[in-house]
Amino acid sequence: MSMSDRKIETKVIQKAADTGAKVFCPVCVKKGLRSTVRRGGTIGTCMAWDIYYDEDGVYHNNNPNSYTTEWYCSQGHEWIETYQCGKSKVVITNEDSK
Repeated sequence: MSMSDRKIETKVIQKAADTGAKVFCPVCVKKGLRSTVRRGGTIGTCMAWDIYYDEDGVYHNNNPNSYTTEWYCSQGHEWIETYQCGKSKVVITNEDSK
């Protein structure tokens, strides 16, 4: 697998972890390192929302909730991922290696 493939796969880490896809540390990908990744705690909001099908029968699931997960890798990198409405934002909190 090339480094560019790994970059693409790290964009939605939480979703990947939940679907069984591969998960990589975004810092290690950037630096060309290999590492194991573990998920820390996850917190989320708990708002109700409506799931519906429109007039054309198209499914809509506009979940307003957001989920924030802490991630750690074996190289000592740490990051936080926030996931909402199918979009993911990754914030690196520790880019220093061991």
